[in-house]
Amino acid sequence: MVQANSNDGLTVIRSRAPASAAIVGMFAQSFPHHPISRLQPSLAGAFLSAFARSATLFVARDDANAEVGFLIGGDTATLDRTRAQFIRAHAWHIAAASTRDASLRRLLMPRLKPAKSFGSAPYAGHQLRFIAVASDARGLGVGSRLVSAFEETLPDVPGYHTWTMCGARGAEGFFSRLGFEPDITIGTHLRMWRRLG
Repeated sequence: MVQANSNDGLTVIRSRAPASAAIVGMFAQSFPHHPISRLQPSLAGAFLSAFARSATLFVARDDANAEVGFLIGGDTATLDRTRAQFIRAHAWHIAAASTRDASLRRLLMPRLKPAKSFGSAPYAGHQLRFIAVASDARGLGVGSRLVSAFEETLPDVPGYHTWTMCGARGAEGFFSRLGFEPDITIGTHLRMWRRLG
């Protein structure tokens, strides 16, 4: 747990609790084009709660104990396994929803194994998968506090990577300010990495 900073009143914890409606709402607002955002809120909540069970969900709360941000990150293999287990457990519901929204079908397709050069990216072993901050808490340092809390759990890791959307829909500026370096662009996504230590 990261204690509250006397200057900002924020507390960041590594949460094992099921994802709240506030976290589901932040996910939907920050990732409107992600297939999980197109599922009913209870399924999106189950998706985010799966990461809480795998100990990769970090939650920021303000001095009034309101949830103002979250981050999902950790060992890439654990993150991928958590995602795959969620999809297997909810395949029927995802398939039913895909009759209304064809973009959901890609969740059910097996992920292609990346080429060796793609997988051997700098710091491919650990990843910041999702980060979101409530719209009324943006610009207050919540995102950087979440990243700092995440990095405290990576003491022996030389670095990690993240993906963001390219252009105005992405967060390249945010990650650049935190010391991330751009790596490669694939389609509409940019991979960035950060060296630790």
